[in-house]
Amino acid sequence: MFQDLKSWTTLMKPHAFVLMPFGKKTDRNQVTIDYDSVYRDLITPALAAAGLCVIRPTQEQAVGEIMSHWLQELLSADLVVADLSLDNFDIGYLLGIRQALRATGVILLNAYQLSDTPAFEYQLNYTINNRVVDAASLTRDIHALTALVELTKVANPTKPSSPIFQHIPQLAEPDWNIARVASAASFWQAHADWEVDRQTAEQCGNLNDLLRLAKATPVAQFRAEALIQTGIALCAVNNVELALQQFEQALDIVPNHLRGLQEKGHCLLQLALQEKAGQPLYAVRLHYIS
Repeated sequence: MFQDLKSWTTLMKPHAFVLMPFGKKTDRNQVTIDYDSVYRDLITPALAAAGLCVIRPTQEQAVGEIMSHWLQELLSADLVVADLSLDNFDIGYLLGIRQALRATGVILLNAYQLSDTPAFEYQLNYTINNRVVDAASLTRDIHALTALVELTKVANPTKPSSPIFQHIPQLAEPDWNIARVASAASFWQAHADWEVDRQTAEQCGNLNDLLRLAKATPVAQFRAEALIQTGIALCAVNNVELALQQFEQALDIVPNHLRGLQEKGHCLLQLALQEKAGQPLYAVRLHYIS
């Protein structure tokens, strides 16, 4: 039914947005680094191994001139990887925007060991030799970066890594239905097209397409909502066990999602009343009092 479903699934893998210099740059210590080789040899394979689609702006732009769709990607990406090896004001500026609006999802890279105790929880130092990542440590650095990405995936979403959100615990991320970059029309059109496909699959009762589309939302922040809507549709056809899986996946993304918690409770109650294995009535009680 959906000829673009394969492309949706590919396009909408979790995204990593990379902030780093381009080409060969020399720092104040007169050390030259080929940043394109760092991106190609270290960052890309490490993030791909972690199942991420990697996005990097096509060229350097002055602060205030970043293209609107890149700004939207910066804000909406599942992960931002920022290389701070060079004193680059633009990268620091863009990193600040991300950390001011998103509580989690940042990894910092550096070619230098700044201190024995990393300033940020998710930070990796790599080794440079003759302008490129040292071949002797490249495999180790790739594995280390992949492992760091995996740690960010399982990190507690209620524990912010952004220093701004750490120091202002009452601060909340913006409502992504509202916080849209005004001129990033193509980005949001992709979401609108996806929503049409999702609604069509739901109306046609095509559960296979519905399940795949739920995991292929083009806007990361809406992934939890998509899973919840899919779970509700599954409940409507009495596929309660599969619906419960959707609600649990959604709550892994947004633990305090009220509708998700309510629907999960309804599923647990139905399964307990049907005496499904592993879902006793006390599990329902624990869900509501936790």
